[in-house]
Amino acid sequence: MPTGGIVGFDLETADAELLFKGGHEGPFCRLFGWIVDDGEPQISTDAADLLRVLDEARIIYGHNILDFDLLALAWHHGANYRRLARKSIDTLVGERTLNPPYPKAKPGTPLNLAALRKRGLKPADLRISYRLDDVASRYGLPGKTDDLAVIAAQYGGHDKIPLDNRQYREYLCGDLRAGRAAYREMGRRAQAKGLLGVARREMFIAGVQSGMHLKGLGVDEVEVDAQIELTERQRAEAYTLLHERAGVPLPHSGIRWAEKVQVKVPRTTPHGKMIRRRYAAIFDHACPDVRQGVKWHTKTIGTSPLTTTEGRTAFEAALRSAGVADKDIPFTEGGTLALSKHALGEGSWLRGKVSIPGLLQKYPASPAIRELCEAAILITSASAKAEEVKKAICPDGRVHARIGEIQASGRWAHIKPSITNIGKRGKAQLQQRAMFKAKAGHVFIAIDLDQVDARAIAGHCQDREYMNLARPGMDMHYEVALRVYGAGSCEDCRDCRDCEERRSNTKATTHAWNYGQGPQGASVATGLPIEITKKFDEGMQEAFPVLCRWRGRIRQHAKQTGMVPSKWGRPLRVIPGQEYTQAPAQVGQSTTRDLMCDGLLRMDEELLDMLCLVIHDEIVLEVPEERVEEIGKKAVAALTTTFGGVPITCGVSPASRSWIGCYEK
Repeated sequence: MPTGGIVGFDLETADAELLFKGGHEGPFCRLFGWIVDDGEPQISTDAADLLRVLDEARIIYGHNILDFDLLALAWHHGANYRRLARKSIDTLVGERTLNPPYPKAKPGTPLNLAALRKRGLKPADLRISYRLDDVASRYGLPGKTDDLAVIAAQYGGHDKIPLDNRQYREYLCGDLRAGRAAYREMGRRAQAKGLLGVARREMFIAGVQSGMHLKGLGVDEVEVDAQIELTERQRAEAYTLLHERAGVPLPHSGIRWAEKVQVKVPRTTPHGKMIRRRYAAIFDHACPDVRQGVKWHTKTIGTSPLTTTEGRTAFEAALRSAGVADKDIPFTEGGTLALSKHALGEGSWLRGKVSIPGLLQKYPASPAIRELCEAAILITSASAKAEEVKKAICPDGRVHARIGEIQASGRWAHIKPSITNIGKRGKAQLQQRAMFKAKAGHVFIAIDLDQVDARAIAGHCQDREYMNLARPGMDMHYEVALRVYGAGSCEDCRDCRDCEERRSNTKATTHAWNYGQGPQGASVATGLPIEITKKFDEGMQEAFPVLCRWRGRIRQHAKQTGMVPSKWGRPLRVIPGQEYTQAPAQVGQSTTRDLMCDGLLRMDEELLDMLCLVIHDEIVLEVPEERVEEIGKKAVAALTTTFGGVPITCGVSPASRSWIGCYEK
């Protein structure tokens, strides 16, 4: 058997969702296939045969091998994931680099069809598939053979297909041949575009991502159950209040009502004759052929009564009774009652392109309106995060969140369960972090890059005034607040607790402003009055003119080329017609991502084995209790750098057995 060659490989397994959860019939990995250089496909039912070939290979390749096949070999057969990942070429990652995705259009933002046509695009072209079949099709190559789903359906599941089934084995051979053709063509295209180095870097980053998938995150199941119970109790109490105060139906209740109808009384049937006799006996005259009757209707209410017609109607009537004027009832453009926390709360919400204050902002002094709105907000905003986490717990007591669909900027998110969207500001969201705990003898530490989105933009735009805000010892958000809003009445706003709110407001709006958000959008996003966001917009334009001109150049470049530049050489697409917001956002967010990734790639293998999570500009490490200070210093050293003359700095959180403890002050 050849050694030191280029080996493509693929696995046939049980359902991919069962990789860490188990529950499959027989072994998870069922067939092991490989193809060496120009040779013919080889198939075995013994993992050791494939692992021997992979260990001897100079390069290994395959489609999605970094986030599936190598994970399966590591988890179920003890393969050294990092050693194999270092020599892997993943054609899914490669194609995503050569043919990058478009950003997702913001909900409610219509596509500019004229701008699309100008570039020869249709709306369907904005959704790029990275399945091996589709990649091969774009390259003009033969794709997969047969249909594995059809074969699995014949036998009742992927884990029940007989291992000697001819179609099953031919399907695996077809995968290997298609993968080899795609690998070779992708290499030629990457070389022609000068993207070989960029693609290789992306492979290393994908290996870091999937290493976290393999490691997983420990779960405190007692806390998970407590949060589920609390959410259910609060939701039940809120529905009870709305039922008593507003007549909103209770979950799983039944509604019964009568409808007057005309009933025809038959003359010849036994039932009709009986009705006629009784009618004549009671009313002392003959029963009419058609009489008035009653038809009863029953409707069963599900788990979310507030989303039903009956629930919304009752809630609207209760708002009016509590004193809400007709003009203030929060209807959407489509005429549906708006029940979001923004529409009912103290912030603002967007109806079409108009920013509207929430009900509690309009009626701050009404206890009755507050009671109704807060109960509805609790229901509509209730988190199902704990239930999601509980469903995802694996037999090892951990959740193995995978990396979801990569964003156009290159940023990623942990999903199933979705951990990335667990916030650290706000008591309810922060408490969700209490569900995760370190293993025995270990603690979590979090390292957070300081204002990295704003520093990335500063490094790009080279606005000296903006860059100066990132000098050592300065807080960019305080400094922006001082320039935009002016000094407060205190002696030093930087040390004033009363001015913390000004900093928070500034932080919430700075990123979005850098990416093209206007005063109206900022008002909706932050809940700030439009007057404040207008003042912020005017102040930023006056304070940072070079930054404003840079944004204009980036937008113009995107209009001309359909792309935005990346200091790391990664192609980044922009949807034609949406350059105003997407162009600066792509530059800023991708730079933040790449600065973080550079830091991860500078870490040694020991640190990467401790890495649990990467959430935008923050990493979480699970470290031995006795090595907290040492590991913290190593991680900070890896993440600290400069970009365009702007220092990229970070800080280490307190150590804690529970993730929430990293953020408690």
